[in-house]
Amino acid sequence: MTTTRTPETADPTNPASLEDRTERAWKTVHRRGSFIHIMRKTLEHCRTQRAFSDMEREMATYPEFRYSDQSQASIIRMLVNAGALECGKDRTLRTTDAGAGAADRMRPSEQLRALFDEDPERQGAYTTIMELCRTPREYPDVEEAMRAFPSFTSHNELSGLPAFPSALLAKLEAAYGLVWDEGWTLTPEGAAFLNERTARTPREGADETEERRTA
Repeated sequence: MTTTRTPETADPTNPASLEDRTERAWKTVHRRGSFIHIMRKTLEHCRTQRAFSDMEREMATYPEFRYSDQSQASIIRMLVNAGALECGKDRTLRTTDAGAGAADRMRPSEQLRALFDEDPERQGAYTTIMELCRTPREYPDVEEAMRAFPSFTSHNELSGLPAFPSALLAKLEAAYGLVWDEGWTLTPEGAAFLNERTARTPREGADETEERRTA
C-alpha cells in the first residue's frame, strides 16, 4: 500500500516545492473570507521580523479584526501551521518565502486592476463607488449613487436578476479597494489605485486628441 505524504508529514529530506508550499499558504488564507485581509496584512507586516506581541497589537488595529471570532494568536498560529509564517524560539515572527508568495498574489493594486479589466462596463460604477467612499458611507448612499447607472447583468449565470449594488461592493471589498469600517470606506490601497487611474485618464484622453490633430 502506498502512503501519500501531505506537507505536514513530508520527508524533511525531500521538502515540498516552493510552488506547493505557496499554494498551501494561499489556501489557508482563503479558507475563511473574513480572515483573508487580516492574514494578508499580517504576512505583509511580518516581511520584517516582528515580536509576537507586536503583531498582536498591530492586528488589533485592523478594521476587519473587529468582526473576527478568533484571537490574534489563533490567526497567527493558522499561518504558522500553514508554513506562511515562521515563529522562532524567541517568539519572533517572519513571513516565509511561501507566505510572501501568497501575499504577492493578493496585492490590492493587481486585484483592483484585474477587477476593472474583468468587466469594462462596470468601471464607471466602480470608480463612482470608490470616490463616494472616500468618506465612510452606508449602503443607501451607494444605492442612490448607482441609480445613475443602468442595471448590470449578474455574473452568476444561474441568476436572472440584475447585479445589485451589494454585488459591486462585495467585488471591491474582495479586491481590497473598500473595507467596512463603521461604513464603507476607501482603503489606502484603493485610494492609491484610484488616484493613479484618475491621473492617467485625462492624459490618455489628451494623447488621443493630439494624435487626431496631427494625423
